[in-house]
Amino acid sequence: IWTGQLTRPRPPQPAPLARTPRRYPSTAPGGLRTANPPRFAHAVQERRRPAIPFHVCSRGAGTRPRHPHTHQGKKTRTVRQLYRTARGISASEQRRRTPAYPEQGFLDTREPPSRYSAVMPKKMKLRFLESKIKQWAQKYEYPREETTLIEIRADVQKAGCLTKEQLRLVARWKAPRSAGHVEKNDPKYVREITSWSFAAREERSRAEVLTLLDGVQWPSASVILHLFHKDEYPILDFRALWSIGIDVPNQYSFPFWWKYVQFCRTIAKRNSLDMRTLDRALWQYSKENQRA
Repeated sequence: IWTGQLTRPRPPQPAPLARTPRRYPSTAPGGLRTANPPRFAHAVQERRRPAIPFHVCSRGAGTRPRHPHTHQGKKTRTVRQLYRTARGISASEQRRRTPAYPEQGFLDTREPPSRYSAVMPKKMKLRFLESKIKQWAQKYEYPREETTLIEIRADVQKAGCLTKEQLRLVARWKAPRSAGHVEKNDPKYVREITSWSFAAREERSRAEVLTLLDGVQWPSASVILHLFHKDEYPILDFRALWSIGIDVPNQYSFPFWWKYVQFCRTIAKRNSLDMRTLDRALWQYSKENQRA
């Protein structure tokens, strides 16, 4: 008679799964550095950050067992999803955003940036009281006389265009050092471009078409519109921009110009002033208060 202890046969143990080395990004966004993780480790971190209760994989999310006896069926997350969750970005916004390429890491694109986003001016505000505009305008002293330009205004508006000689006067008054460039323009070309600008209904066409002339950039184009157009326009000048708290941009654009026009028109209309008086006040205030 067998008197040994009755024991249940031990079931065969499954062979451990061979872990296939995976390619992980060398440096994940936010300073996370992941490698082929140890048996019971989630990820290796360079910086001190809260523990991450998810496995980190380079691409794709889903159920990926790391070991036959540990983390079976554990949900995994990609580096991009992990980084977005840490920043408090909802899942719906994750789907809306542009996916990042693996070699570039996480690409945070909330909205496509506007082509003019870098050149839009800050909030415009006069550096002096609006009640002092007339007083500053009366102190106006510009080194070059503008009487001749004001006298030919009626003739230009009647003709609907500028002649080359009149354009030469404008260039010498605004920028005498670069006035010689206007000599490259053909007289017929000057009349055609300026007539197109004065007759245009679109605001952008009125200003930008003038920059097609040699020697005419945005500041000179603003002078032409300021002096000869039937509508009210200010002059683009570093002194005038400083008086409203704006720095000269690296490159002028229509959004910058149009916001400046609307601001000056609002100030002039609120104080029952013409644009010439406001421009003189802005220039003179900067001359006496702006440091070199």
